Amino acid sequence: MATISDLFGIWGKYLTKDNNEFYMPSNLTKDKEEKGEYSQDINRIRHIGGKETSSNDMHFHKEILNVEATGYFKVIKNMDDISVKLRGGHHSDKGEESARCYVFRLGAEGKGKNFAKEYPHKNGKGYSWHTLAVKPLGSLQNKWVGIKAITWNEGNDKVHCECYLDFDGVNEQGKFDPQTQNWKLWYDVVDEDGKFGEDNKDHQTRAAWTDLQKNSSIQFRVDAQNGKTMKYSYGGNDITFQMLSAREINIQI
Repeated sequence: MATISDLFGIWGKYLTKDNNEFYMPSNLTKDKEEKGEYSQDINRIRHIGGKETSSNDMHFHKEILNVEATGYFKVIKNMDDISVKLRGGHHSDKGEESARCYVFRLGAEGKGKNFAKEYPHKNGKGYSWHTLAVKPLGSLQNKWVGIKAITWNEGNDKVHCECYLDFDGVNEQGKFDPQTQNWKLWYDVVDEDGKFGEDNKDHQTRAAWTDLQKNSSIQFRVDAQNGKTMKYSYGGNDITFQMLSAREINIQI
């Protein structure tokens, strides 16, 4: 990886374009809060099949096509997964134009489905899921992990989707050390027409999404297992996520 670093001191794969970069504020005080381009709604409860399930959403409300999105997360008890959703819009069941996005998923057990295309939301059913061949990780319980999701266009009909992980940059106490970062490529795929999706009764995911959906954002999502709750935190001694960022990247190929 190139020796590029963002304002947090986190290594980057690509250079920032035109200083178009956005960072999680340090002065957050509420679980549900919006400051500038950033918003979070954490420890909210969703009712899925009559069961209470914890969910956490963090957004940068910026429309960025070629983007590098990064964050650090602690895997805790009852967690199901961490996801980064790029090039997508608002997730709702109102209409067929919702939630089109690329999904970069990391399961808490370090296995399972890890890449998807979603469109439309359709009560969470509009997915084309894939389990890409990756290096086994084992259980991630009680570990900090950095995840970096990247999308960029190749020509007019292909989209590169890259995912990197770092297990060394943040220690057990949640302290970040830029000198110990060890980002490794987890997967790198190129989406094109029909490669990672199809159009059927549940979803329309055949096309490579070389443009942005209307009102798109950069979304980080942390969910509990269905019917489970957990406590997520943005600060203090029990911090569980930090240093989220989104940068428009300058691609030169």
